[in-house]
Amino acid sequence: MTITIASFDATDTAAIEAAYRVGSAANDADVPGYPPFCRRRFEAIMRHPMPGVRTLSALARADGEAVGYLTLQLPQLDNTENATVELTVDPAYRRHGVGRALHEHCLRLLREQGRKRVIGMAVSALPDGPPRSEAG
Repeated sequence: MTITIASFDATDTAAIEAAYRVGSAANDADVPGYPPFCRRRFEAIMRHPMPGVRTLSALARADGEAVGYLTLQLPQLDNTENATVELTVDPAYRRHGVGRALHEHCLRLLREQGRKRVIGMAVSALPDGPPRSEAG
């Protein structure tokens, strides 16, 4: 399996759609009790970033198929050494190096942008809560 990562922007409708499909699959697998992954919200975030924030996005493909995406939000007005990351891999492709490749791409972008701190989230099981996959 060959993994490639390519940047995309708010005008790339096909990449946004592919990233949405990955996010939807991850949402369904990681938090099955949650509402469906909202297309409108996802597209709005991708196409209309918050003022004062620069967004960098990348799509990971394995043998041409979209399997993961990365979104970095870079504050421009204050906290300019910080970044927020969303790194999502299609559950069918987890534990195949996609997340690692996106993480390495993310670190390179963060260094290029002079960022020293990054904030991200991951799904995990709560005590006495429903079991969750640790692959995400």
